[in-house]
Amino acid sequence: MKRGIVNNCIKCKSSYGKYDEEHDNDWEEYWCVLPIYDGKKIKTPKGLCQFCNSKSKFYLNKII
Repeated sequence: MKRGIVNNCIKCKSSYGKYDEEHDNDWEEYWCVLPIYDGKKIKTPKGLCQFCNSKSKFYLNKII
């Protein structure tokens, strides 16, 4: 079971769950190419996924 809130990335619009670099936490990393919907509309994007965040070790330095 995944824990936490899933958001859409501001940059690529993909859905992602909370991620961090701590090894002993109770969050599970989640990322999907498809955005999530809130009813019939795409949920308002919030934050950056681990691939678009330049501070993340998973950052992809390329144009999407």
